[in-house]
Amino acid sequence: MKRLHCILFIGIFIVFNSCRNEEKTKNVQLAGMVFGTTYLIKYLDDATNYQPQIDSLFHEINKSLSTYIPTSDISRINTGETAILVDDFFIEVFEKSKKIYLETDGYFDPTVGNLVNAWGFGSKKESFDLDSLTVKNEMQYVGLHKVEIVNRKVIKQSPKIYLDFNSIAKGYGIDVIGRFLEQKNIQNYLIEI
Repeated sequence: MKRLHCILFIGIFIVFNSCRNEEKTKNVQLAGMVFGTTYLIKYLDDATNYQPQIDSLFHEINKSLSTYIPTSDISRINTGETAILVDDFFIEVFEKSKKIYLETDGYFDPTVGNLVNAWGFGSKKESFDLDSLTVKNEMQYVGLHKVEIVNRKVIKQSPKIYLDFNSIAKGYGIDVIGRFLEQKNIQNYLIEI
């Protein structure tokens, strides 16, 4: 009989503690605006709200990489400023872009910004009827091999080269938030931008 009581006690203890652990873990949901669109982040945690830290990370990424913010580092570099010291976000995106640029034989190229803008798809909202001669002229400013980073400064072969990381920046933003959550020991999360 003692053995039965002992087994029953252990069973109740396990059930009680497992229920308590489940109560501590909650489905946290955060939402907001970023990169000209919305975001939704869900994660399992003890209900800690990381929205201020996440919004701060998004702000820093925008401050570095957004071509839609005139005071961002990339916008200032695109207008010809040469004294900008780029941050780790910029360097990582540049290095990832360079890797993909090389792996795709230049088909992925963040220096097509002049053409993106000229066709009306970029931040400048220009829209021209481009003829083949104009496109050929703009192509002399295309090629990520014409850009490098030395001592945190972006060196372009021509000041007319226009960098645009929008094709990789949103995915990169998701990576940054994922890393942040994992540093907080959160392994179950969903990030949607």
